[in-house]
Amino acid sequence: MALNYGENEEILREFREFLVSYLRGKENSEKRGYPWKESWQYIVSHSLRVESYAKELIELEGGVSENEALLIRAAALMHDIGSLDDRRSHAKTGARIVDSFCLNKPRIKKALDIKTLLSLISNHQKKDGKEKKLPFAILKDADILDELGAMSVFMISHQADNERFDYYAQVLKLLEKNEFGFFKKQEKRLSTLGARKIMRRKFAFIKQFALHLRDELKGTESLKL
Repeated sequence: MALNYGENEEILREFREFLVSYLRGKENSEKRGYPWKESWQYIVSHSLRVESYAKELIELEGGVSENEALLIRAAALMHDIGSLDDRRSHAKTGARIVDSFCLNKPRIKKALDIKTLLSLISNHQKKDGKEKKLPFAILKDADILDELGAMSVFMISHQADNERFDYYAQVLKLLEKNEFGFFKKQEKRLSTLGARKIMRRKFAFIKQFALHLRDELKGTESLKL
């Protein structure tokens, strides 16, 4: 039985609150090269963004029932909850955490197919090959889409040496040499038409940004000091 919009949002609110309460104060022992990624708050913000992408893909793909949409969005919120407990096996660890949470939540157990929810979470890490089951495809694609696009500029700029005079040129080189290829690689991993549409939009932005940066660096192309 499909729930109404208000009931769905209330259930998702419970998952959001659990995500924050479970992760609050946990420390990340793994250095990832980007300082902002090393806090529990980062996992929360990433999870919220993935849910937003999942919601957009549900609308773009169509053919997703209300119950499936709720499952996908809940799984998106919970997909990385095990990251600070066990990074390598965070998907399966996260499924166990969510399973334990749902045990004492009769309303959630009634509204959601918990077995499918746990399967979505525990399998989201496997992104090689096309995913045929739409709910699984949407979750995986939503996860891939995060931090690509405008955020890529910040990721790449962090890799450049901001104390050098040619910092801007370094960023441009990294974008054209590494990020363009990375976008193409990530696009091949996508399973849904909606995700590929979003990816093309993101890639168009990055290429346009690089063109503008190259134009603004005119006259310094061969400068070596």
